[in-house]
This record gives sequence, C-alpha cells and structure tokens, in this order.
Amino acid sequence: MAATKKNSQDEIKVNEKKWGKPAVENGWTLLPNILLERQAVLGINATEINVLLHILKHWWQADNLPFPEMNTIAQAMGVSRSTVQRSIRRMEGAGLIQRIARKAANGGNTSNKYDFSGLVKHLEPYAVDELKKKKTSKSEKAKRLTPKGNHPGLKVVK
Repeated sequence: MAATKKNSQDEIKVNEKKWGKPAVENGWTLLPNILLERQAVLGINATEINVLLHILKHWWQADNLPFPEMNTIAQAMGVSRSTVQRSIRRMEGAGLIQRIARKAANGGNTSNKYDFSGLVKHLEPYAVDELKKKKTSKSEKAKRLTPKGNHPGLKVVK
C-alpha cells in the first residue's frame, strides 16, 4: 500500500508540473487512452464523449456509481439539458452506459446513477488487441536490434 501511495504522489507531482498545482488540486479524471483512440469505432460523437467525461469525473470508485445532475453537465458544457439527455439516451441505446433511477427521501425522482460496465465491456477487445500489437511491435524491434551471429566473410574496419 505504501508503494502505491508513493507512486500516486509521484504521479500527482508530474501532473502538477504539466497543469499547475491549483488545477490538479481541483481534481483530475483517470481515462483509459483506448477510449479516446477508439471513440469513432465505438460510435461516440464529440458531444457524447464530452457528456461521458463529465459523468466519469464523478466516478471515483468502481463500486460507487456516479450520479451527476443533467443540468450540472449541461451548464458546464454550455448546452441544453435536452442535448445532454439525447447523448445519454444514445449511449444507453448503444449499450455503453446504463441509467439507474434513484429516489429522493420524499419518494420523488433524483439524479440517475450511471453504470459503465457496458463501455468497459466494449473497450476490452480493443484494449487487448492494442496490447497485442504493442507486444508484437516490441518483439519485432528486439529481433531487428539483435545481432544475427557471426559472418565469417566480414571483418570489422578500424
């Protein structure tokens, strides 16, 4: 645990150098690169990825699903609530996210929770494929850089 905390603190310092301490202290969001790299293949448009990022901003632990309000997302993005709703419905229809209704103490509705297990499932084959490509690329590079053995007819020129 101590090593993990040390690594995490080192990572924060690296991010502070990039973004500045005040920006990092206001929070940051972890995002797998494969999501951005395969955004088009997944059928996620620019507005939808922005909505997704705003929801992901609130997902701190795997078993504690985020529940930001649509109005908050819309205001931060500078779009209407209906634009956010459309994006969420489309991503839900594609099986990327799932809305889970929540009830307020008075029995009325409150903001939905969002489950990303569909997105995680959709990303996995792309992530695995990309890792295989990287491994193959490293292996091929190592082969190219490995001496091929003795060449009896060749002499080192000094």
